[in-house]
Amino acid sequence: MRLCRFKHNGQVQAGFYDDAFVVSVAVAADLYAKATSDKLAALAGDNLLDFLPPDGKHFGAAEKIADWLEENGAPKPAPATDQPR
Repeated sequence: MRLCRFKHNGQVQAGFYDDAFVVSVAVAADLYAKATSDKLAALAGDNLLDFLPPDGKHFGAAEKIADWLEENGAPKPAPATDQPR
């Protein structure tokens, strides 16, 4: 699982991606919380440094979510671009 920045509905967001999907960090955090009952602090924004080691303020939460996505299969949300389908 890797981190990226992407634009969806005109808004830049941080997200997780692999070869098949992109999902925003905020959406992934909501899915994680619903599936595990482990409510994490609000994860929003597009600054990837917030989600990376060693000093990212959301690194621990991002790592938990990324591991969960890899173990449980990734969601298949709508395409994450402003381009028409």
